[in-house]
Amino acid sequence: MGYVLHRNKANLNMMPTYQRIIKRNRLKSVHKFVDDKKGYFPNSIIISIDSGNKNDLEFKKANTQSDSSISKIGLLYLPKKYRSAFIIDGQHRLYGYANSIYKTSNSIPVVAFLNLNRTEQVKLFMQINENQKAVSKNLRNTLNADLLWTSDNYTEQLTALRSRIAIFLGESRNSALYDKISIGEDNKIITQQAFENALKKCNFLGKVSKNRIERLGSFYNGDLDECYNRLSELLRFTFNYFKNCVPNLWDDPNSIIVINKGIYAIIKIQSDIIDHLLHKEIISKTHKPKVIFDESKTYLDSLIIFFQDMDEETEKNLRKAYGTAGDTKYWRTLQQVIQDDHPEFSPSGLEEYRKKEEKEYNTKTFEYVREIETFFKEDFKEKLINEFGGGWLKKGVPPSTLKKAHDLAFEKNMQIEDEDNEVENWDCLTIIAYRSIALKNWRPIFEKEYSRLEEGKKSGNKEDKTKWMVHLEKIRNKTVHDYYVSEEEFSFVENIYDWLIKNRN
Repeated sequence: MGYVLHRNKANLNMMPTYQRIIKRNRLKSVHKFVDDKKGYFPNSIIISIDSGNKNDLEFKKANTQSDSSISKIGLLYLPKKYRSAFIIDGQHRLYGYANSIYKTSNSIPVVAFLNLNRTEQVKLFMQINENQKAVSKNLRNTLNADLLWTSDNYTEQLTALRSRIAIFLGESRNSALYDKISIGEDNKIITQQAFENALKKCNFLGKVSKNRIERLGSFYNGDLDECYNRLSELLRFTFNYFKNCVPNLWDDPNSIIVINKGIYAIIKIQSDIIDHLLHKEIISKTHKPKVIFDESKTYLDSLIIFFQDMDEETEKNLRKAYGTAGDTKYWRTLQQVIQDDHPEFSPSGLEEYRKKEEKEYNTKTFEYVREIETFFKEDFKEKLINEFGGGWLKKGVPPSTLKKAHDLAFEKNMQIEDEDNEVENWDCLTIIAYRSIALKNWRPIFEKEYSRLEEGKKSGNKEDKTKWMVHLEKIRNKTVHDYYVSEEEFSFVENIYDWLIKNRN
């Protein structure tokens, strides 16, 4: 009897249709909810009954029915007809019972309309789905603070704990995050989910499973109330310290700190600092939150200075990293900042992350530099030949630059046994050598295509406009000698590559 007007090609002849195709995963989740969790749905399924040739359905009123009642109690006889009950809303709830152990014993509340035509069914479907609002993730997280607090499930307890800490910091007027965290259905700068993810992934709360505590955390010892009080205070001290030290950055509507990944990283880095202090036995788990925070300030001060001195390139790189990788990048960046000032600070995984980043940036930077040098070799030669003709090498290259190239070529060729593999003077020019050639022939040949000022500058002479080549040479030497190439340096080389080569092709 039940039928769903799915929107698919097979139903084109039955237009208009409106229902979305049933999702297998959703059916499984409904089935699990009903059978495993003993769940039930108190809301009604909406249907339209097609009575066929009859205008009405057979209804037998109960003998106990009061004549003065608005409602009618009795038995409604449905037509014994294929495809006579069109399901307008609730298809997943209904078919989720198909394989349930309760399919023959549970009753499902139904609101039924009689003989709605297809167009009216579509309108009703639209009204239901446009006007009902799903419970937002933020609201679910907020409600969890109360619903799961007294659960016997340790996983649910910590879910409630994380939610309650986020609510405390977002709603307390003496918190730097007051009115900055999305609580309930409020839409603020920081999502409650981002805040709770940081608490979930750091060591403050340890690790639990459904039935037991697998590892105690730096603040969680099995007592929810104690952990809530102590950790909430520590985080309040921490965020208030940042706000007090960098008030302009903190309150800036475009702040690089008060964003999801920034708050995530600060929570994670403070957990790293506490772990370090515990390992060095500078603090103990029984110390008061204020004492613990005071000991952490010397490490947090490195971050304060980092944020105060942050250049545009660094900020840009932190902003443009998105998703989980972006959260990790921001956090690992803060770890590296602290380690630069405090070499004994060595959180788990940082060294491996550094090596991975170094390898990634060094390799790609080296590839870009090699392509840029090849481009110089071909482009400079072509431009000089066009300008000077046959005597381009002597006329276009400064004598001191040409002599250095000659000497280097001589040294290399002395070590090459096969004469066919010997190099020429032009093969031995450095990036700085190309700069000297550009400066010698600036206005007639190179000014138009090789002028590049530092960001923020609007004018400059030819030395200023070719300083980028000096910086490029320094980075090039790093890649040759296996030194660490930073992300900022990689970004600089990538921009030069795009400007010179990629965007001209």
